[in-house]
Amino acid sequence: MPPKNQSNSKVQKIKSKLKSKSKLTSKSTLKSKPKHGSSSLSKSKSKSTKMKLDKLNADITEFNEVTQLLEQTSKKEGTSTSTTKDSVKSLKSIKEDYVKDEETKQKNQAANEEMKKQMKLLSDIGL
Repeated sequence: MPPKNQSNSKVQKIKSKLKSKSKLTSKSTLKSKPKHGSSSLSKSKSKSTKMKLDKLNADITEFNEVTQLLEQTSKKEGTSTSTTKDSVKSLKSIKEDYVKDEETKQKNQAANEEMKKQMKLLSDIGL
């Protein structure tokens, strides 16, 4: 897949084409009113407007394809990266919690041993 800035520039080019062509179609509809002239002139105008419309339709379909592809890739990237990041974060947090639990367990055992020694000493003294 091309980098985002290239795909964005393609989308922007297509949008600018669509804007300029929408201006052309509005002008062509104004000009397409029949004037009293030869029929060959109106036939050539109708052919040119038909060609312009066909080109616009092709550009619109191309634009739609590009937007669909961008949406699909953004969805794929968003779901895959977020799930892997979440799973990695959860694994790291589980490991950290396990290490902390082991440390507190050792501290508690050491404190219990110390208390047992002190209780034995007090009972030996006779208090």
